[in-house]
Amino acid sequence: GAPAYSFTNATDTGMFNNSGIISFSVDGAEYLKIQNLDGAANYATQILNSAPSNKTLHIYNSSALYTGNLTYLESARAASNAFNFISIVANSNGIAQLTGDGYWQIADGSATTPAYSFLSDNNTGMYRIGADQLGFSTGGTLRLSLTTSSLTNTLPYIGPTGSAAAPAYTFTG
Repeated sequence: GAPAYSFTNATDTGMFNNSGIISFSVDGAEYLKIQNLDGAANYATQILNSAPSNKTLHIYNSSALYTGNLTYLESARAASNAFNFISIVANSNGIAQLTGDGYWQIADGSATTPAYSFLSDNNTGMYRIGADQLGFSTGGTLRLSLTTSSLTNTLPYIGPTGSAAAPAYTFTG
């Protein structure tokens, strides 16, 4: 049926009550449902994608006092897991993606802002330098890089002290 709350020039676009579920429709198709799924005080939002194109849920604070990132979840539904994904975007930059195949993928990062870092030390961590290259940084500077052919360390290696009777390093073979 027609939405209870609609527009004069678009009577099939609006909001309606569907057995205790608040629903929103556009051009006669239900796109958004807000419902209490577990009967308690825990509320859930269910997004329906009834069209063959991508739909996006934007989550943000519209307060003029809010100066943080615009964050939204973006998903695409298709016949193959290769096209099913959830993306996390901040300030129009893709920062992470969960693929339909179950892979967690993140932005590359850099030595000064590694992709994997710490809340209390955000310039120390691990990041992607380039194709098949992994970097580790401390203090915002690359200290260790790993590629398919080499391991490069920019810091002096300090090993244990040994003696003639008990060498710190030994060789086998």
